[in-house]
Amino acid sequence: GGNPIEIAAVIVWRVSETAKAVFDVEDYETYVQIQSEAAIRHVASSYAYDHGEHREPTLRESGDEVATELRNELQNRMQKAGVEIEEARWFDVEELPNRPPSISISRRLIDTISTELAARLRRSEARG
Repeated sequence: GGNPIEIAAVIVWRVSETAKAVFDVEDYETYVQIQSEAAIRHVASSYAYDHGEHREPTLRESGDEVATELRNELQNRMQKAGVEIEEARWFDVEELPNRPPSISISRRLIDTISTELAARLRRSEARG
């Protein structure tokens, strides 16, 4: 038991194996949505929200660790559908910045992550 919390996740994914995406699951976009929600719930329930015992990681204080676990769990779940997880991040809804209604928080998060991924790709291509 415990108090319910609201969290949001941004998951960047792509179909890496078209045959699996088309033939091994009925509708890969629905599959991704359902498996993503299940993975978020599972990972979130594995951590205390903000008071871990004996310096255990928490959802609020261990964002990078939680994001890594979320990404790994998502990737394991998505292999059946031929989907690769590029990035996964979670956000405590209460900590999302307040923005005027005309600015989409989702769009800003997607743009930020897309920019980071593009920069990472350019760096890896430059290394050769």
